[in-house]
Amino acid sequence: LLALASPVFVIMGISYYSMPAHMLLNLCFVALLLDGKPSRLFLAGVLGSFSLTLHNPLPHTLFALPWLLGLVWQVGRADGLRNLLAVIAGYLPLSIVLGIGWVLLRKEVSAHIGGGAPLDLPLPDYIIHLLSGSHFGLPDIDVIINRVLGMAKLVLWGAPGLVAFAILGAWKSWGDGTVRKLSYSALLTLIMYFFVPFD
Repeated sequence: LLALASPVFVIMGISYYSMPAHMLLNLCFVALLLDGKPSRLFLAGVLGSFSLTLHNPLPHTLFALPWLLGLVWQVGRADGLRNLLAVIAGYLPLSIVLGIGWVLLRKEVSAHIGGGAPLDLPLPDYIIHLLSGSHFGLPDIDVIINRVLGMAKLVLWGAPGLVAFAILGAWKSWGDGTVRKLSYSALLTLIMYFFVPFD
């Protein structure tokens, strides 16, 4: 992991990517998934849960979705179910403690300061209430302009040629399943952020 981390931080130094922790954890997540050993798959889930419980679960969720669907797709094959269960087992402890624990703490704090969601809701309804707020919506012209400007900033200000080389590399190596999943991760993230109203 340290060998993988060093070049990532060098790339961070010349690029415009604003969340190096997400990028590092997601790249390590992929490296461990590609190894395929149960212990590495478990560690991939642990790193995934760290990434989920950073400031925002959306970046890792979107990035990991093609990889997790790939594992689900392989359940019928030899060791497929074992591999999926190893990743899930890695995700569970921190996701429960930091994810659900944070929601419980937030609900408790809201009870003492007043405001927020109705406090008499059961936990599942409270979580749905939190998720159904103004965090997502259909893109309006302001969101579209912000996303286009963000992409222009990435292309013009990021590492020279980064986006062009990424697109060219994906096109040339589309037959490689790893490249396809990385491409799906990038596209899914780009598309879904059009439904997030924050700039």
